[in-house]
Parts: sequence; structure tokens; C-alpha cells
Amino acid sequence: MEQKRRVNKKLIVAAVLIVLLFALVFGVYLFSQNTWVENITVEGNEHYSDQEFLELIFPEPYDRLTVNVWLSEQRDEHREIPFVSRYEITLKDMHSAEIMVYEKNIIACLEYMGSIMYFDKDGIVVESEEANNEGVPQITGIEFSQIVMHQPIAVENQEIFTAILNLTQLLALYELDVDRVYYNDDLSARLYMDGLKVELGDGRFMDEKIMELKSILPSLAGQTGTLYLDSFDPDAINPHYRFMPEKN
Repeated sequence: MEQKRRVNKKLIVAAVLIVLLFALVFGVYLFSQNTWVENITVEGNEHYSDQEFLELIFPEPYDRLTVNVWLSEQRDEHREIPFVSRYEITLKDMHSAEIMVYEKNIIACLEYMGSIMYFDKDGIVVESEEANNEGVPQITGIEFSQIVMHQPIAVENQEIFTAILNLTQLLALYELDVDRVYYNDDLSARLYMDGLKVELGDGRFMDEKIMELKSILPSLAGQTGTLYLDSFDPDAINPHYRFMPEKN
């Protein structure tokens, strides 16, 4: 048994040495070649266009040298990119690479002290910018005393934040493009989306209300006005919800 363990250890050491030797040879080969990564595909990015993302991770021309790309990936020397959790670069050959982007799970934002603060599904602030980006609903009507980066948003009444998280996650689930969510003092919610206002009322039956909204929206395409879903009745067989067109 002891001899067998020694043999296994020698095999493991030999395998490690072979891998290191291969990496060394590959590295020397890259250094000896003045090659550039020219063909790059980017997957998983929604916040940035492909070109914008490449400019962020390769700000200087020499960053695209094949050897620099390879070394940065081996050393895990990645740039910090807003709204991006991490990214991985895989060299396909000397001139081609594939980048997989893993974006932060942002569901909504709010304005605080002149900045737009973005938070995830757990209510943790993950980014801040001077201006709001399209596609992220902004929460308005509620004042927050203090917001700290990378910390949960603190509120005196937890019911408020529970309602916000529930609604914003539903909007993301049903892929509804909402510009702004306004909350009244009684926590009734109003959506602003593409020329429409949607009165949702309080938090009761919110899942059903958003599902109903998803089915109604195609019939309101191109129109402006207010849709009243605050009268939602889960027991209604043929529900009809009032829509008030906006007067010109």
C-alpha cells in the first residue's frame, strides 16, 4: 500500500509538472508572437452594447495583444465594470476570443442625494450613477433617510420595502418595461410606462394585477391615458377595467 501511495504521488507531481510546462511553453510562445485578439464575441451583456463593453475592458490598444489577454485571464486581473458582477475571457485561438458576462441582478433604482442608486432583488444597493438608465424602473414617492453602497436599504417601516421588492420582482418576471413607480402615503402604487399610467392600488393581489396588466397592454398599444387596476376583483368572471384616454 505504501509503495502504491508513493507511485500515485509521483504520478500527481508529474501531471502537475506537465501542466506547468505546457503553460510555460504556451506563455513563451505567446510572448514570441506579436499577435492580436481581433475577433471577439460577447455573451450575456444587456446593460452595455458589445462595443461599449469591449472599450471598457480593453481601454488601450495593447490590451488586445494575445499575450496580455492570456496573462490577465491567468492572473484574474479583471477590470471593475459598473453593473457587471464578473466576466470570463476564453481564447479560441491566437486571434479569437469569447467573453461571457455575468451582470448584477438589478431590479429597480431610486434617487438619493442627487445620485441614482440601483438595488438588487434582496434590496442591496449595488451601483450608483448620476443618471437613470433606460429599462430600470425608478421608485418615487418615498423618502429614505440613509442609503449605503453594498448595504440593504434601511427603512423604518419594513412593509414599505417588502411592497417595493414584491412589485419590482413581478415587473421583472413578466418582463414589463416600466419607467417609474410612484407610491402614495397609503402604499398604493402607480406605474408610468410608455405614455400610460396604471393605478394598481394597494399590495393585495399584486401578482394577479400584474398578470392582468400583461394581458391588457397589447390592446392599449399606442394609446395614452390611465388604466385603473385598483378595482381588481379576483372573483370577477369577466372583469372590465376602466381606461381613461388622455385628452389632447
